[in-house]
Amino acid sequence: MPHFDSVLTDLSAYSDDDLRENALYTAVLQVLKYIGSDELPERLPGILELFVQILDEPKGIDCLKAVRVYLSNATDKLNRSQLTEALHQAFITAKTNKTESDSPMPTIAEQLKQEGRQEGRQVGREEGLRAGISVVLEIRFPEDAQILSHQIAELQSNELLTEFLDRCKSAQNAGELQAYLDQIQRA
Repeated sequence: MPHFDSVLTDLSAYSDDDLRENALYTAVLQVLKYIGSDELPERLPGILELFVQILDEPKGIDCLKAVRVYLSNATDKLNRSQLTEALHQAFITAKTNKTESDSPMPTIAEQLKQEGRQEGRQVGREEGLRAGISVVLEIRFPEDAQILSHQIAELQSNELLTEFLDRCKSAQNAGELQAYLDQIQRA
């Protein structure tokens, strides 16, 4: 059986100069150091510039995507617009330091923008489906609409919401819809 040891280090005790061995190492350690700090929004463009430096390396884009997801989910010190602005700043700074022909920045920036658009469309579809379901429930089963509408908030995919909307149209009574929701929750 493999044996693993945990290493705990208080990164806040280190200066940024102490952490500057290489771009990836420095960037990861600085993200970890500032993730819970009020300084994160201020420091983030500089940290992301380090990630931008490694984009040409194998898995460089994956590292940047992973840190973007981590920053989106692991802290309350940063909002989405601050993260987007910091990424934009990092790309602009890196782009001025490289010629356009040898820089993957526009492509990566476009990929990140596209991911954001897709995520927005996904959320928009879910909201639209939820609104449509609520309207159908109000019309077909007004006495049970509020309870069922609250329960559909737990449905997390367009497929489930679409299936539920189809069932709302064909259900003979609210009990059929409740049974379907119970079945999904058990699965």
